[in-house]
Amino acid sequence: MNPAGTPDAARPMSTRGAGQNRPVPQPVLRTARLTLAPLSDEHLDLEAELDADPQVMRYLTGRASTRAEVERAHQRRLAAAREVPGLGFWAGAVPGAEQGEVGYDITRPRWQQRRAGHETP
Repeated sequence: MNPAGTPDAARPMSTRGAGQNRPVPQPVLRTARLTLAPLSDEHLDLEAELDADPQVMRYLTGRASTRAEVERAHQRRLAAAREVPGLGFWAGAVPGAEQGEVGYDITRPRWQQRRAGHETP
């Protein structure tokens, strides 16, 4: 427990230095085959493209999403990421690929390229 009476695990991660308690930013995660960057407004067009494809959305929502629906969901994701520093949503990219992935949605041209099973060689 901390002085505020909440469990330490429930507090946002922070760095300590010079008596300050600063939030840890959401990191960029990289492997040899994939880069995950914190979701930002620059990813909105890709999200809209993915979610407008009925084949991509078939097992997620059962239908394609409108641009307005994607924009609202995108803003909710960004807001959720601000709630707990260091946690949130990421956009995935395959180095050298023209198209990439966002979250658990994978663009149809990538379905047969084993990107979803990233841990598999």
